[in-house]
Formats: sequence, C-alpha cells, structure tokens
Amino acid sequence: MYATITGDIIGSSKLNSSQRNEVFSALKEDFMTLNELNTMTFPFEFIRGDSFQGVTSDIYNSLNLALQMKCVFRRKYTGAKGVQKKQNAERKNWRVYKNLDVRLSVGIGKIEYLKNDQSISDGEAFRLSGRALEAMKTRGQKILITTTNKGLNRELEVELKLLDAIIDKWTPMSAEVVYHLLFHKTEREISEIFNVSQSAINQRKRTAGWDGIEMLLKNFKYLMETSQQLTK
Repeated sequence: MYATITGDIIGSSKLNSSQRNEVFSALKEDFMTLNELNTMTFPFEFIRGDSFQGVTSDIYNSLNLALQMKCVFRRKYTGAKGVQKKQNAERKNWRVYKNLDVRLSVGIGKIEYLKNDQSISDGEAFRLSGRALEAMKTRGQKILITTTNKGLNRELEVELKLLDAIIDKWTPMSAEVVYHLLFHKTEREISEIFNVSQSAINQRKRTAGWDGIEMLLKNFKYLMETSQQLTK
C-alpha cells in the first residue's frame, strides 16, 4: 500500500514571472527537506505547472506528511511581513504572496505499475489522489484523504474539513511550531530554536489547536491500522 500526495498551489496564477521563480525555487528547497526527513518512494517534485506530487509507503504517517507540507505554506506565505513599509504598487504585489496556499489530495491504495520514474508509474493510489484533487477545486476543500473504503472516506472528509478550518487560522509562527511538533520536538527544543520562552511556545501550540491535531493524527493511524486488518 502507498500514499500518493498530489498538490497544487492556490493563487499561483496571480504571480508574475519573477515572483513565480522565487516561490518555486524556495519550494524546491522545502521539498528536498521533506524528502530527506520522510520515507519517500518517490520524492516530492513538480509534475506540471503548479502541481506537485510525492509518494510514500508509510501510509500511517501520510496525514502527518501532508500537514508538514501545509506548514511549509502557512509559515512562508501568510501575514506577509513588511507590507506597510512598501509603496502602493509594491504592496499590491506583496499581498499576492499572502494569499498563496496549497490544496492537497492524499490517495491511499496499491500501485500496480511501480517503476523507477514517478511519471510512468500508475496504480490505485495515483488515481484516487488525482481524481479527488480535481473534485476538491469545486468543493472548496484544501486537504482530503481518499481510500477504497467509502465509509472511511466519509469519516475522514468530516474530520479533515474541521482540520481545514483550524489551519486557516494559523499564523506563520503557529505553523512553525506545528511543523516542529510534527517531528516530535519538545516545547523546550522548539523554544531554543526560536530563542523564546517555553511558555511562549506552549501558548502558540494551544493557539494552533495542537491538542486536537494530535488526537486527529492518532485517530488516523488507528483507522488505517484497523482498515488494513479488515482487508487481510
């Protein structure tokens, strides 16, 4: 079983050529980091236009991995700093960055045709991910997980819709804190990274809704383990 994560950048069409180059260059570096820190069958890479894709065999960690990607966008492209100091024309261009977001579709299933190249590989996980991403665009969803189990899909859709609402309220610092929590860093370790007090990290952690996110991650792992046992 594999998890194919397909994403596209929301708001990229408003970027001019130089902004697009800057954003895509920065994201490629972030992709490299996530590829190194996770178990990837195929690394995250741009596949066409503003769409990208990656595949992992660690299906139980696929929601965590999707959240890592959401953190990358929320910490970089929300609350654009320095807007007030710019002239009107520059301010308008700068706000384009603030409106960038990412839509992520995770498809969990088999990959019947697994080759060395992601572009020519094919299978259930790819199809589930791709089809759901197209449907998400008309339904206003930003993160969705699709499996072959319709009952499980319904439960995940409700949970992830609530997660969407939580993520939309993150500040860049909230996203930074959640990013490190996803890699199991402690409050003390995170406070040392940002040179702030542990109580400040705890406050940002609570503001980001981490307790609920952590419960969701544990429940997702339980649901996946249960569904896999039922199919054996």
